[in-house]
Amino acid sequence: MNKYLELVAFKHTLFGLPITLLACFLAPVPFSLVKLIGIVIAFTAARTAGMALNRLFDEAVDRKNPRTASRALPQGLITRKQVKLVAFLSLGVFFITVCFFPWGVIFLAPLIIALLFFYSLAKRATPACHFILGAIEFFAPFCAWWAYTGSVGITAYLLGLGICFWITGIDLIYALQDVAFDRAYGVFSYPAIYGQKSALILSRCLHALAIITLFLAGLTLHAAWPYFVSTLVIASLLLLQHLQIAHPKAFFRYNSAISLCLLTGSLIS
Repeated sequence: MNKYLELVAFKHTLFGLPITLLACFLAPVPFSLVKLIGIVIAFTAARTAGMALNRLFDEAVDRKNPRTASRALPQGLITRKQVKLVAFLSLGVFFITVCFFPWGVIFLAPLIIALLFFYSLAKRATPACHFILGAIEFFAPFCAWWAYTGSVGITAYLLGLGICFWITGIDLIYALQDVAFDRAYGVFSYPAIYGQKSALILSRCLHALAIITLFLAGLTLHAAWPYFVSTLVIASLLLLQHLQIAHPKAFFRYNSAISLCLLTGSLIS
C-alpha cells in the first residue's frame, strides 16, 4: 500500500483537498453532503490520475535524479503496467463522478485531463510548465464551486486564480532543488532557464497576487472577519516560506498549514 501512496503523493492530496472544498462552505447555498462527497471523489481521482501520469512520463528522468531515484517506479517496487492501471481507473472514476455535475463541468473534464497529460510533457519543452500546473489547480475550486452551486460567478474565478497563483509560486520554489540536474538533462524548469533570482522574484509576485485575489473573493461574498484573518495568516506563512527556501522539506508543512488555514477561516466565517 505504501508504494501506491508514494506513487500518487497522497499526502499532497491531503493539502490540496481543503482548497477544493472551499465552495462547500463559502457558497451562499444550502449545505449538501452528497455534493461534498462527489467533489471529494472527483478531485482525488483527478489528482491520482495526474500523479500516475507524471510518474510514467518522468520515470527515466526520475531514475537519474538522486532526489527522485528512490521513488517506487524507478526502484522497481511497482511496474509501469500497475501505474497505467492506477491512471486508467482514476480517470474512469473521475469521468463517472463528473457526469453527476452540471453540464458545464462535464464539458471541462476533457480539458482538465488534457492539461494533466500536457503538464507531464511540457517540462521537456517549455519553462511555462509551472503555469500549466497552476492552470490545473485553478480548476479545483472553480469546478467545485460550479458543481456545488450549479452556476459560476466572480467568486469562483477569484478563488481559482488565488489557488493558481499560490501553487505556481510554490512550484517555482520547489524547482530550485533541481536546477543543476535540470540544466544537465534538458528539463525546462523556469529556474533552470532563467536562474534562481528571477524565479524567486516571480514566485513572490505570484504569491502577492494570490493574497490579493483571495481577499477579493471574500469581499465578493461579504465574508465574515475570520476569512480575512485567515488570508493575513496565509500571507505570513508565505513570507516565512520564502525566508526558508533553503529548507524544501518544510514546504509540505507550510502548504498544508496554508490550505487548512484557508478552509478553517471559511468554515468559521
